[in-house]
Amino acid sequence: MSFAVGISSVAILVTLLNLVLMAGVIKRLREHTELISTMRQGENVRPSIGVGEEVGDFAAMTLEGREISRGSIDGETLVGFFSPGCAPCEEKLPRFVQYCRSLPEGSRGAVAVVVSSDMATAEKFVTELSGAATVVLEPTNGPLSKAFRVLAYPTLVKVGPEAGRLIVTEEDVDLSVVSVART
Repeated sequence: MSFAVGISSVAILVTLLNLVLMAGVIKRLREHTELISTMRQGENVRPSIGVGEEVGDFAAMTLEGREISRGSIDGETLVGFFSPGCAPCEEKLPRFVQYCRSLPEGSRGAVAVVVSSDMATAEKFVTELSGAATVVLEPTNGPLSKAFRVLAYPTLVKVGPEAGRLIVTEEDVDLSVVSVART
């Protein structure tokens, strides 16, 4: 009899534990469903900071060994964030390179951030971008990604100085139209 009571007690405990775990899983599924629904509707979900917002403080090294920071950007600059293995990034990369090569400022008018912790996987992107833009290789949530609050790839924004601040002047940049440098 005590054996049956012991087995029943263990079965009840396992059932209660299963019930608690299932309640947690259901709660997480509801949160994820709500997040996905919000993303599909576009409510308050942006791939990066928006027009008129100030870029956060950052400092990083370019592949050429120069430091780049918020203070070193002194004119209108196109900033692109790309991630190896991202199909839309691979599709947009050639147009980004062509756009950068047509800028009056040359590579000084564009910064390309390749988000990868492995140089081997980033090599194709780095090779294509070199010479067309100032290239920075950084891990996920690196200094530039944080400063621009990047959540999706590719992300393309134009920034420029305004009253001592670096602000976003254009988002979702159309790479088919080359803008003339402001004087």
